[in-house]
Amino acid sequence: MPRIRTIKPQIWEDEKIAELSPRARLMFIGSFNFADDEGILIWRPEYLRSRIFPYDQYLLEEIIGCQKELEKLNFVFAYKRGGESYGAILNFRKHQVINRPQPSTLPSPSLEYNKKYRVAILKRDKYTCQYCGIRFQKVSLRGLIEEDTGLKFAATIDHIIPMSQGGTDYPSNLRACCTPCNSHKGTRPANEIIKENKDTPTPIIVDSLNNHGVINAGRRSKEEGIRNIEREEGKEGDVEEGFNITRRAYEENIGLLVPIVGEDIKNILQLLPYQWIVDVLEEAARCSNKPSWKYARRILERWAVEGRESKDRPKLGRDDKNKYTKGRYGVCPQCHMRPCCCEEYGKEET
Repeated sequence: MPRIRTIKPQIWEDEKIAELSPRARLMFIGSFNFADDEGILIWRPEYLRSRIFPYDQYLLEEIIGCQKELEKLNFVFAYKRGGESYGAILNFRKHQVINRPQPSTLPSPSLEYNKKYRVAILKRDKYTCQYCGIRFQKVSLRGLIEEDTGLKFAATIDHIIPMSQGGTDYPSNLRACCTPCNSHKGTRPANEIIKENKDTPTPIIVDSLNNHGVINAGRRSKEEGIRNIEREEGKEGDVEEGFNITRRAYEENIGLLVPIVGEDIKNILQLLPYQWIVDVLEEAARCSNKPSWKYARRILERWAVEGRESKDRPKLGRDDKNKYTKGRYGVCPQCHMRPCCCEEYGKEET
């Protein structure tokens, strides 16, 4: 069903729009009327010719050429679902103000295992994290290098409304996001993050430790936060040498180092000395029955915020669980009660 849409005056001066041929430009503007409120429309050339050019005798090859122009310049993402061809206008909600948006009846592109769709969203957002503003140079889909500081982050696609709360894979619900910002956001809606950091003069998250140690509640500058991280031995050491030492410690305490964890460790080595990581791996193996990198990373985050020698932090180890099996908290082998009701047994163990 055709809908009334608006066309901004800036569209006639847009340099990217100017790269389109006049026919492709007209088809792009005409597609606004036949797209639903999510910017999804049927993308068959026969359908587009009958709807947008009903009185013109264009060949299907000419319509297909216009489609390819729009797809190449990332105005429209083409996909197929159930044997039907669909097109998603990637910036539709950015330029169309819809008072009462209606749910789309057309299927959305699938973000899962769809590399082309992920790249299209990154291109639409100009390879920029929509939360902290960090701009990336394209290296690969999983790893993008931040231009200002050279720190390496993994680019992700974030759902504005999480899938667990009814979110979808429509382009209007997706935005480019670096891994630290995505981890900080978690399963919260994006409006909560924006409200939480409304008065923050600096980016929300800028490092690979989920905002710990570099920005305190988003109110310090990035340079000041980095200076506040205590650097110990290994500060001036080569990153590759530190990574090799860390890798050996990881394989000794946790297991085989997978590439994703390896990249994460290299990111952290840009901020923290390798000796911290080695020590935290040993502590994770000592304190956990099944040590993992996730557990060790949480300890690193805590160290970055509180410092390594915090007096308030309890030092627990694997030996501490003996107090629940022996002594006053243990099961008495004589009376089989917990706590022990035998005075002699309690004195003997304690």
